[in-house]
Amino acid sequence: MEAVLVIDLGATSGRAIVGYLSENKLVMEEINRFSNLPIRVKGYLSWDVDFLLAKILESIRLANTSYKILSIGIDTWGVDFGLIDNEGKLLLQPVHYRDERTKGVLKEISEMTELEKLYSETGNQIMEINTLFQLFKARQESPDSFYKTNKMKVL
Repeated sequence: MEAVLVIDLGATSGRAIVGYLSENKLVMEEINRFSNLPIRVKGYLSWDVDFLLAKILESIRLANTSYKILSIGIDTWGVDFGLIDNEGKLLLQPVHYRDERTKGVLKEISEMTELEKLYSETGNQIMEINTLFQLFKARQESPDSFYKTNKMKVL
């Protein structure tokens, strides 16, 4: 049976759901569920990307045992990221949005620009967890890695 696979990576758990049409109705079946607990890497609360990749691949294998998967979608919080060098190597373990490294960053940013102006230019809520503020802290705290970045992969 043809189906699509959705993998939802939440703050503390992940799940894989297969969706397909049956009698013109959408049917969804959860085929895998797993924990998504952040780990400490170099003092930062970080995504365990190796574990998550293993669980994503496991979910794809499970889905393929019973379905012909036509497409795969992966959903995350969308504010965290990995910095990749020009050889494709992950420079820094992706820091989890719940890490406290961005605590107080809004005060730092407000000393450089008006937060309202930043909002009007980006359309993003002004929240410490957002990617812009995480990038700001990454540049401050890990400049060597930051400036070796060739690509950024958003989680």
